[in-house]
Amino acid sequence: MPRVQEELDKTCNKEAREMLGKLNIRGRDLEGGLKLEDFVKLKELDCSNNKITSLEIVNCPSLERIICSENKLEKLSLGNLEKLEELYCSKNQLTKLNLQGCIKLKKFYYYDNPLHLLTGLDFGKNKKLRGEILEESKQRAIETRVKNILLIGRTGGGKSTLANILSRTNEFRVSSSLMPVTKEVQVKEFELNNQKYKVIDTVGFDDPNLNEREVASKIVEAYWELRGGLTQILFVIDGRITREEIKIYNVINKTISDKEISKYTTIVRTKFPSFRDGNRCKEEWDKIKRENKKLDKLINSCNGIIYVDNPPSRFSSGYDEEEIRLNEKRREESKNILLKHLTEHCQDIHIFSNFIPVIDSLEEIVREESLNFIGRFFNKVYKAVVEVKNKCIQM
Repeated sequence: MPRVQEELDKTCNKEAREMLGKLNIRGRDLEGGLKLEDFVKLKELDCSNNKITSLEIVNCPSLERIICSENKLEKLSLGNLEKLEELYCSKNQLTKLNLQGCIKLKKFYYYDNPLHLLTGLDFGKNKKLRGEILEESKQRAIETRVKNILLIGRTGGGKSTLANILSRTNEFRVSSSLMPVTKEVQVKEFELNNQKYKVIDTVGFDDPNLNEREVASKIVEAYWELRGGLTQILFVIDGRITREEIKIYNVINKTISDKEISKYTTIVRTKFPSFRDGNRCKEEWDKIKRENKKLDKLINSCNGIIYVDNPPSRFSSGYDEEEIRLNEKRREESKNILLKHLTEHCQDIHIFSNFIPVIDSLEEIVREESLNFIGRFFNKVYKAVVEVKNKCIQM
């Protein structure tokens, strides 16, 4: 397989670099990194549909159009391309991109990258493009009508396992201990009855291993995943609801909506072996209501509670074949309960009128809570939310 830099160096000498106005190396199965340097009159580059892993542009001041889609780009360095108007970089592996020097950029296609628009893109002073991109992304998410399901709950409560059961995958990291393993906001789409759903598994906000910046950044990312609207919050508990969980839910309640968000909330009791027994489920529900008086409003107005069991799967170690078979049967039954509930009770979509005020509201609420609540969550998040918000939102 030819190396892209070697092929370019062989075909473009110094004289060619100074004269060439258009360079097309599309679809040649080229691999490796490419440094495009000293093409001073080059106006258009098309290197799409290859296997290029990095692209660096140096001293190419005339470039107006770059097409580098459908590669394996992990790094794209543009520098100061003041004449660049169009950039097509979809279907790559980009996680960060600096557009500060691209002051005339008008068309920007970035889809199918693990690129986070708020924390991975730097628009510099190009506020107009930033606003257009965020609005376009929001509208695109709305138009596809993917129904977003947000999982919240404390570390070790079974959120990630529940996400695996819903999405019918094992892509959400699960620990057999109480130590947290979800360090990133994890997202997975699945389809049910021709309807697409997206599961968003939040980090454990009580995770002692996350520093302030990480916690705040993950909050922003989780909210961004909801830009196309919210279908349901699954409030995941494995027994008694802790004070920290109540506080987290109250922040989300105040931040996401000016309406009662309880109508978009379902309590999911995980790790409940008696989930098939109606009487035991009723006893558990009565117990939860007795022990959580502060959540009366939620408990009495939410979409109810469902009971599931999420024992270890085939991918866990230390279980014999019979145990695995029984566990998988229980997980399948739990999945059917969840999907039935989604189909029957979770069809509305709450659309945010504007995403940025949601982040403003989050900052204000966290500030208020930090003054009267001693818990680790609010004390370590407040300043970091302000810092991340200023960097990622106010560009």
